[in-house]
Amino acid sequence: EVFLFLDKDGKGKLNKADVIKRLNNEDYPLEISPKHVTNMRFEEMDWGRKGKVGFREFLFAFMSWVGLDDADDYIKVEMLQCMPV
Repeated sequence: EVFLFLDKDGKGKLNKADVIKRLNNEDYPLEISPKHVTNMRFEEMDWGRKGKVGFREFLFAFMSWVGLDDADDYIKVEMLQCMPV
């Protein structure tokens, strides 16, 4: 969902300007991130330094930010919610 939110044009690639604009959108004041932090996060995702980030680069960076343990816990909760009672 986060990737789709950031992929403003729906082409499957994130570009730096759109990511910064999306993360600093005034419509979401509680989500505004300082520009230097947004720049740093984009650089962490952009392995090829091409100014574009695909889903795989985004996913690996995102997992490192939230931590693998957190992601595993999230997956377990999602699986439990899908199981019939």
